[in-house]
Amino acid sequence: MSHLKTPSLVALHAAALVFSGTAEAQSVDPGPVSGPVYIGSLEELRQRVMDANWSIQSRIMDYEVRRRTQEAAKGAFDPQFKAGYDYEDTARPNTVEQRRQLNGVPQLVEQNHVSSTGFETLTPLGSRISLTASVSQFRNNLQQLTTSGFGATGQEETVTFIGVAVTQPLLKDAGKPTATAAIRVAASETEQAWQDFRRQLMVSLSSAELAYWNVHGAVRQVEYTGQSVDVAQKIAKDVKTMKEAGKAAPVELSTAQAGIEERVARLTVARQRLTEAKAVLAGFCGASVAEGFEVNTKAPPPPGKFTPDAGAGLASAYVANPDYLGKVAEKEAEDIRADFMRNQKLPQLDLKASYGLNGLGTDFNRSMDDVQSADFAAWGVGLEFKMPLGNREAKQRYAAALARQRRAVDSVEDVRMQLSNAIDNAVAKVESTRETLGSYYRAIALNQEVLNSRIVDQKEGKADIRRVLEAEQDLSDAKLNAVSGLIQHRQALLEYELATGQVLENRAITITREEIIRKTAELAKKNKIPPAQFQEYLGAVRNSNQPK
Repeated sequence: MSHLKTPSLVALHAAALVFSGTAEAQSVDPGPVSGPVYIGSLEELRQRVMDANWSIQSRIMDYEVRRRTQEAAKGAFDPQFKAGYDYEDTARPNTVEQRRQLNGVPQLVEQNHVSSTGFETLTPLGSRISLTASVSQFRNNLQQLTTSGFGATGQEETVTFIGVAVTQPLLKDAGKPTATAAIRVAASETEQAWQDFRRQLMVSLSSAELAYWNVHGAVRQVEYTGQSVDVAQKIAKDVKTMKEAGKAAPVELSTAQAGIEERVARLTVARQRLTEAKAVLAGFCGASVAEGFEVNTKAPPPPGKFTPDAGAGLASAYVANPDYLGKVAEKEAEDIRADFMRNQKLPQLDLKASYGLNGLGTDFNRSMDDVQSADFAAWGVGLEFKMPLGNREAKQRYAAALARQRRAVDSVEDVRMQLSNAIDNAVAKVESTRETLGSYYRAIALNQEVLNSRIVDQKEGKADIRRVLEAEQDLSDAKLNAVSGLIQHRQALLEYELATGQVLENRAITITREEIIRKTAELAKKNKIPPAQFQEYLGAVRNSNQPK
């Protein structure tokens, strides 16, 4: 059966290639290098990775960008204050028609002061409410020419108005789901960024732990290969003594010396792999080997009898796996967009209503007396209908939204299938590596017996040197296979934890969103944010402060 791999498992497999010798050392972001680093335990390694790994810090900033964008979207409901002032100074000749309307006045000369203030806001139901107050002071030559009534003394006129206007969409843009769509999409994208951070944290911790075990394996490889060289040198010394005593042929000594050279070559390769393994681990720790990086590894715990349960693991994955939860959040965002674009296909039908009070006087106070008495009220109500002919833009945008929604649904199903396969594969891998490891341990004991027997036979002249070297090499290979098998067993357990989303829980690591906000502030304060990421973050902050 073909087993698909989630992005988390792909990253973990990449970290496993160095000790196996099937790939070059992986390129890992070196992170914030800060002088010599010493790792003495797995706990110290995990803390170092969480504090210094650039990939994790980058995801922290991604989350902060999305969080700020979500807060910015809420600004759509912030009231907006408006204020304006205009001064008008006009002198114009009147036309014949204007003279007849103005009792023969040949020209109009006026100086006006017009000021207004107001508030506008969008409600969660989609309605727009506007509260306006205006004061207009008029002075012109008509006031001086008036023979009776208001303004006959040539005093200026003050006109005041206070009113409220409401526009309520009834079809397009109507209702809370449509009015809050941008906020809900931003919240879903914030959730995606949060799950992406969790995924990167799990991958980095798991990959770092696997790199830690790879360093241990490389150390054991150097140790066992060095022991193999020592044994070959001892055998060659014994053969030389036997040759000098006439009990061994010259070819026996040549064979022993060739065995030494082969093992020295293997030791050189083992040391190079140790260097590569340390470099990979240093990368996860945000350290530089050149500036000093030391690690003291301990052997992995022996495999226990516990076998993970695939059913329970899949149930855990549906509530804790960040790859799955991120896709679910993405689907929620596309559902919201599709609902919004469905609404945008509707005609624009708005209910409009307004109510206001007017006032007039020779000064502001007298004009406000009219407003307070409510003797000059003005109100109105009406409907406005608008719809583009053909409505092609809205229809095509809705079709595109449906396609994205279908894609998101398929992505969720794809991840579910991948998780099921990955968990089944991890469970089978845990069992098989445990059984294989038992065989390796038994092979070590048997190969040790064979080597001891061959050494005795060689001293008694019953076996040539080549058979002794072959037996020693088989023992060395069995030891290395056991180390590799133990690391593969740990990798299988890590793959199971990654697929089920239990990496953080099993290590008692609890990180809240509030802690991430605090971490972001610390990163900014210490100037440990990548330039490109920081610029994106600043852009989001600027956008969040702009009125909607």
